[in-house]
Amino acid sequence: MKRIYAPVLFLLLFIALAPMARPQHDVPVWYIAYDVTIRVDHTATAKPESGGSMTTTYKLERVFSASAKLDLRNEGSVIVQAQQIMMDPEKMKKMSQAEMMKYSQDMLSAMPYTANWMPGPPDIGDEPDAMMKHMKASSVPVRFRYEETWTGTNLANEMGEKYDYVRTRDGTASGGLLYLGDQAKFEVNTQSKKFWLLLPFGGQDLDPQTRLIKWVTVEKTRLSGAATWGEEKRNTDDAPVDWLPAFKLELPPNSGDWPLIEGTITSPDKITGEKTFNGRYSDGAASVPITVTFRYTVSSKPLPPKTAERP
Repeated sequence: MKRIYAPVLFLLLFIALAPMARPQHDVPVWYIAYDVTIRVDHTATAKPESGGSMTTTYKLERVFSASAKLDLRNEGSVIVQAQQIMMDPEKMKKMSQAEMMKYSQDMLSAMPYTANWMPGPPDIGDEPDAMMKHMKASSVPVRFRYEETWTGTNLANEMGEKYDYVRTRDGTASGGLLYLGDQAKFEVNTQSKKFWLLLPFGGQDLDPQTRLIKWVTVEKTRLSGAATWGEEKRNTDDAPVDWLPAFKLELPPNSGDWPLIEGTITSPDKITGEKTFNGRYSDGAASVPITVTFRYTVSSKPLPPKTAERP
């Protein structure tokens, strides 16, 4: 009798444990809370042909916090498959038939273990401006600060006179909201224990006419060695809160223009992490480094609302 009970107990144990084999895969809704910080802190020095030196300092900090409910679940892959579609065509041409077969088989084999989530359609009603109201209501506060300083020493003008030069350009935003859209996506593969996460980092100012970034530019000069500066030249202008320098992130080849966060699943119901992506933008002859940092929590249970303090 003991020999009969053993297989039955093993079968019952297997049945009981089977649903636990891929808990992340079967979660109906994932919740995300995240912060995005775009930062520049760079100093460059140049030697003009006419003599002297010019030092330029760039500082930028743009921060927002947001949350998302990913309640539209789909079987299979969206994020990884899109990355694979963008694979280098030349690399694919060099793959043997056996390699192509394995590539296709790996994709098919992963399907039963892969699922993806994204925000479902909002319940906004039938009012003519319902979508715009929803977009404004779901926008998040952004904190923005920019400083740029040009300091020239012993420069030479057309007459050969030596002079010093300082130019500052500061920008701040008091208030302002960014609409991020329904761009967050999350994907897991419970076989490989991997996850992939896409989060927005740009955003759109839905009221660009308010132009809440206030710029102040100040210039002054003096003869080299002089104790006092000449009269300051001061100018002001403004911009929408979605302003950013036109930077390009340094992403892997054929990965698209969107930074992809990838990691290993270590918990059945919660994932936290931080990922920084590097990039650059041009300011005249200068190449300025910039970083985009994501700090995120993904949970199968609702999270406290993530909102940034207004500046």
